[in-house]
Amino acid sequence: MAISHAQPVLLLLSSLYFLSAFGAGAYNFENCKNAPIDYNYGITNVTRVEISPYPVGPYDEPTITISGFTSDDSYIIYRATIHVLYKYENVTSTIINYDLSDVMGDDPCSIEPGEKFVLTLSKVPGLQSLPHKDKSKIVISLVDEYGDDAEVPLLKMCVEFDNPAPTTTSVSA
Repeated sequence: MAISHAQPVLLLLSSLYFLSAFGAGAYNFENCKNAPIDYNYGITNVTRVEISPYPVGPYDEPTITISGFTSDDSYIIYRATIHVLYKYENVTSTIINYDLSDVMGDDPCSIEPGEKFVLTLSKVPGLQSLPHKDKSKIVISLVDEYGDDAEVPLLKMCVEFDNPAPTTTSVSA
């Protein structure tokens, strides 16, 4: 009886698919549909959003990691602020803000043209306690406070994704 070499490969690939559902992993996201300020498209391209731990437990302050790259014709992004927002219907509220230097961990703390970047937003508070409603979103934006024109902050990145449903714990009597 001959064993196909494709069977072990298929088994490995399917196990990796199912294992990604546990713990940290990529999370579905999209570019913001209605950005709060003018969005300078083409500057950043987000390739991955991860939430860890996932699912978010009742006492967790998860880490959200955003990976991407900038276009070659962009300019240096520095002294930027990353905003984490909760959005439901027409109401948007701030969860937390991070300074670019706090999430890059590099020196200098900037994103160069044509460069890959990783933004690590540690200990995002309150995700587990936010109302989890259909169509509620978490929005993460990167605003360059100084950009091309010091008078006008420029939105360089904006992604949104479904509010991650928290895990529930049951207590038996």
